[in-house]
Amino acid sequence: MNSRVFFGSFTTLSMAILTFGFGGQAAQAQSQEFSYEPLEVGIQQATPSPATDVGETELAQTETNVEPGRSTRGGSSYIGIGGNIGIGGGSSIGEGSFTVFSKIGLTESISLRPLGAITDDPTILIPVTYDFNPRTVDPVEQVDAFSISPYVGAGVGIATGDDADVGFLLTGGVDIPINPKFTGVAGVNVLFADSTDVGINLGIGYNF
Repeated sequence: MNSRVFFGSFTTLSMAILTFGFGGQAAQAQSQEFSYEPLEVGIQQATPSPATDVGETELAQTETNVEPGRSTRGGSSYIGIGGNIGIGGGSSIGEGSFTVFSKIGLTESISLRPLGAITDDPTILIPVTYDFNPRTVDPVEQVDAFSISPYVGAGVGIATGDDADVGFLLTGGVDIPINPKFTGVAGVNVLFADSTDVGINLGIGYNF
């Protein structure tokens, strides 16, 4: 074989090997240089404060837990006696009568206030009321300032006797705290039964 041809072939083969080797390294370097890892982009949701959650839960439980006989924001539960002044109507609510009544606190702002107007034909009232926060009444003349706790509500009334009937009841009034043991009560009851009976109940309750 011609030495010049052999030398030329050897040189060509050597350059091809070098080119391939350096080219692979360059490609690998270029791949490493431009390689990247994908970035994860997300939206971080705010985590509620445990203290806030606990406070809101306790407040909700305080407002919604039903505990018969509890105090409401308007004052203590009580049982009492009084008198009904009849304004008009055919039942004992519309006439003068002796009354036995009660306030039974259910939640922070809801109470059950049953009342019995006792005559020859008694009438029973069963309203559920919404109790408001106490309000201070400014003093007038020689009367010192005192607080009142208003309430409004609705329910049913049951008139007994010959003209027995069941009707819709509206009620409203105020509780007047006297001392830790007693509460004054003044309320208006309107019973829509066989006739429209209106009465004003005044009395005093013993707190429990």
